[in-house]
Amino acid sequence: MKLNFLLALAVYFVFAAPALAAADYSLFVNGAPVYSDVSPEVAGRNVLLPLRAVAEALGAEVFYDEIYQTVYINQYDLVVEIPIGKHTGLKSGHTILLAAPPKIINDRTFIDRETLKNALGVKTIFNTHSNCIYVE
Repeated sequence: MKLNFLLALAVYFVFAAPALAAADYSLFVNGAPVYSDVSPEVAGRNVLLPLRAVAEALGAEVFYDEIYQTVYINQYDLVVEIPIGKHTGLKSGHTILLAAPPKIINDRTFIDRETLKNALGVKTIFNTHSNCIYVE
């Protein structure tokens, strides 16, 4: 009996654990759900967010220059330039440090939480129990 239980438990972890690890994460900006064709990427405590989806949900315009591989974000009087793969960007003409270089995953630009904070002045909360990420 105990052996059957252990065997069943082992089979569960072999087949179900990878599915649990690949869970989709819900994204909310200022309390409203954000629907995007890509889900945030989570690896441990590192959370990468789809930049365009978040910025547009915050009311910003987003442009991508493929030649220079740079994302431009315009929000009211704020202009942010975020180059892909670099550790610095520009925020209204001033250099800002990016905690981790933005990267492209599946043709979408992803940015980490600290870089999002430095660029747009927002904070993020990652609720591991509900698989939700809140941006405010």
